[in-house]
Amino acid sequence: MKNGKEHGWFYWTLSYHKKFVRSVWMIPIVLILIIILLNVPDLSLLFKATASWLLTATLALQLIYNYFRWKYET
Repeated sequence: MKNGKEHGWFYWTLSYHKKFVRSVWMIPIVLILIIILLNVPDLSLLFKATASWLLTATLALQLIYNYFRWKYET
């Protein structure tokens, strides 16, 4: 996959560059999920805050990890 021309449907078959790009595309999806989550009236505030924090932290860590691995790979 060094030439960047191979495409993969599965996350684990992608290069770190393509994983980073896929993670960047997840930003709007995570934002929409957080907005939907915060507008559900039946959930407690603690659950909303914890779930929002976990989604944001997971995405941020994934972006940082894939970026540095991509730069190390090239």
